[in-house]
Order: sequence, then structure tokens, then C-alpha cells
Amino acid sequence: MYLNRPRQSGFTIVELLIVIVVIGILAAITIVAYNGVQNRANDIAIQNDLAQLSKKLEMYKVDSSTGTYPTNTAAALTPIGIALSKSAYTTTTNNFIYCVKGTSLDQYGVVGVSKSGKAFMISSISPKVAEYPSPPISTGNTVCPDLGITSTPWWLWGYAWANG
Repeated sequence: MYLNRPRQSGFTIVELLIVIVVIGILAAITIVAYNGVQNRANDIAIQNDLAQLSKKLEMYKVDSSTGTYPTNTAAALTPIGIALSKSAYTTTTNNFIYCVKGTSLDQYGVVGVSKSGKAFMISSISPKVAEYPSPPISTGNTVCPDLGITSTPWWLWGYAWANG
């Protein structure tokens, strides 16, 4: 009785489920890989920003009649031409801090926080970009001493923009 029935073509529910699961796994792998690449790109952008800013601060000191770094005011820092890749910085905390030793202006330090959650620092004491040991950054009370600017007074200038 069942021998004469025509065979129907198509996929079984099990075959369809297997295909859906495989597509889901591939999509998850792709998303994780993309996020990793994006985080590394943000980290590299911050490191490049800090390296360029350090060079500009050193040029400012050489060109300055007093042989000092700029103070922590927007008016003093604007001529340096700070150009930051704002879209690479986090928007959930203080994301960029510039410290300068208050009376002598002979030491500086800068910290930037990436969207990946990592923070990076550079200073006149340690002029190579390095990972900041304890993100997130909050106030100058911890950041400036972490950068090697331990003698007070020191002055702080920071960004905390909400979007890129």
C-alpha cells in the first residue's frame, strides 16, 4: 500500500535545524572576531594620539621661552593642536587626562582610555606609550602620581566627552 506513493522532495526539520545551528555558530565567531579587531584598532588609535601629543609637548617645551610644558588650560593647549581620535575613546568615564607639575611645569603626563576598556599613558618621565596599570581613571589624585608626577602642586586638565 505505501509502495506506490510518490516520494516527496524537501528538507526534514532536523536538516533545517542543523543548518540554522551552523549558521548561528559562524555568526557568533564572526561577531567576536570583529569586536576584537575593533578594540585593537581603538587601542592603537589612542596609542598614536598619545605618541603624537608627546612629540607636540616636547616641541612646545623646546620652542617655549621658559623651557616648560604648557599649563593645563584650554588656552595654553589649543596652540599645540591636540587632535584626538574621539571615536576611539570611551564615553563612560573620564577618557583623557593631562597632568602637568604645577609650579615648575617641567613634567607632564597623559592618560587616554579606549572603548576597549584599556587605558594608555605617556609622560615626560617615561616617554614611551605604555598600558596604564589601573583603569578606569577617575581623578588626578591617582592619575598624576601614577604618571610619576608626585610632587605637588600638580594641575589637571581632562576631557570627558559624551560621544565621538
